[in-house]
Amino acid sequence: MLPAREFPLSEQAIARFRSAYRNSFEGDPQRSLIYREVSNGNTPGGIEYYLPLFFDETASLVDYLSPRWVVAAPAGLEDLFDQFEAEARERFEMCSLDRERPILTLEETFLAGAEVPDRLEQLPQIRYSANAVADGPAATNFETRMPPAMKIETRYEDAAAALVRFLDAFDGRVLFSTDSPGRREQLYDMLNGRGLDLARTEDWRGFLADAHRIGIAVAPVENGVLLPEARIAVISEQQLFGERTRTRKRRCLDTARWPPQGLRVC
Repeated sequence: MLPAREFPLSEQAIARFRSAYRNSFEGDPQRSLIYREVSNGNTPGGIEYYLPLFFDETASLVDYLSPRWVVAAPAGLEDLFDQFEAEARERFEMCSLDRERPILTLEETFLAGAEVPDRLEQLPQIRYSANAVADGPAATNFETRMPPAMKIETRYEDAAAALVRFLDAFDGRVLFSTDSPGRREQLYDMLNGRGLDLARTEDWRGFLADAHRIGIAVAPVENGVLLPEARIAVISEQQLFGERTRTRKRRCLDTARWPPQGLRVC
């Protein structure tokens, strides 16, 4: 069960917000829509960006990671953080002109772009890339290929037959990843009864430990891969059905600094 919001809205929390707000911004706080709404026990849009005003201190996602965890990070991660910081700074310059919604500085709201990689460096890491990396004691280049295109338009016989032809041509094990249990059942029904060594599986480890040649799992994989040396193919739902299925969910504003009381996953 997830919390309704990232902060309490009790009388004590509102009082702390009001006090912190007055200390953070100059001028009459009653002119601010945010201040008035929170004082009345409401949560106006964008209130997540005022999260630090509800707590004595906040924490980042990195603070919740155990030193025993291994972080798998893509190449170019630092560039993504720098890009986000530049976009956030540009938006800050735009939003800082609104007197009814004075905003906290980027340093109060977000982690600095260089701070996240620096803190991740304290944890064991696997850095991966789609391109070959320089040889060295810590570098390994695996032989990989992209699976052939095999988009399925319908559940009719011709679509299933095309998929079966791929399975007949590939000399190895195959794991299909789907976005939802419903998609997994749809694909299972399409292939079941065709003499294939087929089984549902829970995850990657279950597939490796299983004796069946073909597995179907629910896993968030966008792009599949062929591993010729291991004789394993991973085929994603996106490759089978085109666009990935989307689950309707409430959109959340991500603040990079989260309260130590708990996290909300959106």
